[in-house]
Amino acid sequence: MKNRVACIMSFVTAILLFGAMCATVGFCYARAICAMEHHFTSAPPEVVFLMAIPFVFGISIFAVLGIFFYRKAKRASL
Repeated sequence: MKNRVACIMSFVTAILLFGAMCATVGFCYARAICAMEHHFTSAPPEVVFLMAIPFVFGISIFAVLGIFFYRKAKRASL
């Protein structure tokens, strides 16, 4: 039972991290475009996509944990 709950929580956390990544990168990209249009920065707005790297690591870690707990829960139910 604990493995099943851990599996569900891992997948839910991965999904929430995906939503947070989309919101954060989208907001920062919009701000970067606005700053570029008003000549506040010289960096291109595409640099903001580097912020997605830590989110991708977190999403992949929680997805792997979810798969691990799913297999463990499946083995325990047999």
